[in-house]
Order: sequence, then C-alpha cells, then structure tokens
Amino acid sequence: MKIFKFIRYLFIILLFLQFIAHSYVNISIDKFFIDITNIIAIILIISLLIEKSIFSVILLLYAVAICILNFSPMFMSEKMAEKIYYDIFLGLELSSYIRNNIVNKYWIVNPIMNLSFYFAGYIIFLEIPFRLYKRKLFPFNKKS
Repeated sequence: MKIFKFIRYLFIILLFLQFIAHSYVNISIDKFFIDITNIIAIILIISLLIEKSIFSVILLLYAVAICILNFSPMFMSEKMAEKIYYDIFLGLELSSYIRNNIVNKYWIVNPIMNLSFYFAGYIIFLEIPFRLYKRKLFPFNKKS
C-alpha cells in the first residue's frame, strides 16, 4: 500500500516540476504560460490526487493515447505525429532543464525524458488495478 502511494506522489512531484519547467520555457519565449501541455499536467495531477471513477477514466485515456502515439507513424502523417508528440508527451522540458542546469547523467535524464512512457505503464499496471482493488472491483479480490 505504501509503495503505491510513494510512486503516486513521486509522479505528482515530477508532473509538478514538468509544469514549472514548461511554464518557465513559455515565459522565456514570451508565450502565455498555460497551454495544452500544462493543462494535461494539471489534469493528470488532479486525477492522481482524487480517486473517483471519472479521474480513473482520464488516466486510462491518457495511458492509451501514449501507447497509441508510440506507434503513430503507422497511423498518421509525420508532421501531425510530431505536433501531438510535443503537446502530449511530458518530461521533455524538465529533462532539458536538468541536463543543462543540474546534472548531465544519463541514468537521471533518460527516465525523466521518457516520463510519459513510465507514467503510462504505471497507470495501466499499478494505478488502475490498485484503484479497482480498493473499490472491491478487481476480479481477484472477489470471494467465491
């Protein structure tokens, strides 16, 4: 139980840092700091904090979208896939900031750069089953 909460709070902290890093980039290039990437980060943070069914659906939709976008060259044009990639994938600005200003270690920067993939795996394999288990909807915790 505690390991799930620890991982959840770790992702909340990383999403919040991604929000700050992306806002910093937007402000530095004279854009409004709230855009689709920051809205996605805020929605994901709220979805992790509140364990209602609608937020579980939002998390699952995000994870499925990330998995589909992984194979996007098969489904859509390269320009459209690139536009969606930079809007929906999280961790790019945060990993750039860490690499340029804090430390340039591959084992630290690479997981943050691929934050969306790790987050999608966490949602599909840990968060959603844990929420179903807590609500007694998981198939393995029903008594025969």
